[in-house]
Amino acid sequence: MRAVLAVMLLALPGLAAAEVSDKMPSIPAVLLQGAIVGTVLFVLCRYRWWLVALGALTALLFVTGTVDLWQDLPLRQALLHEQGASYFLALSIADALVIFGTLAGACLGWMRQRQPGLPTRDELPSDPMKPRRSIFPWKRSL
Repeated sequence: MRAVLAVMLLALPGLAAAEVSDKMPSIPAVLLQGAIVGTVLFVLCRYRWWLVALGALTALLFVTGTVDLWQDLPLRQALLHEQGASYFLALSIADALVIFGTLAGACLGWMRQRQPGLPTRDELPSDPMKPRRSIFPWKRSL
């Protein structure tokens, strides 16, 4: 009789409490991901102006993920209970790193293009075989 009662109790659906933190990246992993993606976007946006669109899209995806996680009420409550508000602070810092990397790279790339004295791509010589002056004083140019 006890075995039947135990099986019946196990068969009845009940409220299950699951840990959420083990399925989410840790705070250092979130910050490291934001720093790496921000650095890569900084380098890309600094050297190619049209990659700023890729950086803006990536930043938008990061922010959308954070907002989506905040809007999911049961998941938000579980994360706040298990990891505290510092988890959402880390997500916001990672978002800010990605946005800052994109904007800083775009600004420095724009300033590099506009810097006086440096030749732009259009001003470079079109003939690659044209002899150039050597930067070493002891070598003669061809």
